[in-house]
Amino acid sequence: MLSTEGHQASEAVQPPSIKYTYLFEDYLAATRARAWNGVFGRHTHWIRYCIYAAIFLAIVGAQVILDYLKTKGSPDLRSAALMLAGFAGLMIVGWLLEWLIVRLAYGRLAVRGADLVLKFEADGIHWSMASHSGTYGWSGVHDIVRTPKRIFLFISRAEALVLPRRAFASENAFAETARYVETRTSTEARP
Repeated sequence: MLSTEGHQASEAVQPPSIKYTYLFEDYLAATRARAWNGVFGRHTHWIRYCIYAAIFLAIVGAQVILDYLKTKGSPDLRSAALMLAGFAGLMIVGWLLEWLIVRLAYGRLAVRGADLVLKFEADGIHWSMASHSGTYGWSGVHDIVRTPKRIFLFISRAEALVLPRRAFASENAFAETARYVETRTSTEARP
């Protein structure tokens, strides 16, 4: 929380406005941060791969057991190798499908590739781009997720304002903005 002598936290110094281009990497990071708001938190992204693995291992594992019972001896190592290769292949396909779906969704956004300007004011965050503008009040920020490269200000469980590190003049400005936002929203950023 920002606090100096003779000032209260509500009088924290406003950070400078930032300008950046909304890139696919910002949308992908926001999509993953959104998943962190789920039941399993940060591990949500990886839980789906564990579920894929469990299903695949059950199906192929049953085949290995059947091979073992049919040969009445040691299982065929080709089945075990197939199981491992299939597991790796399934993980790669799952990752590629996720990337493709996110890429297609990014392509439909009005904000894709747009130059955004965010100004931090006492009443909220004012944003603008060539075709749209608006304001999000501080009370509308429900959650903050901070990563080394971005700050996500969630205005709902599915939508977030992205403050990329590259938009700030220095690491100190990035950290000061995070503290200012925490002060204004009374929400502490989750790492």
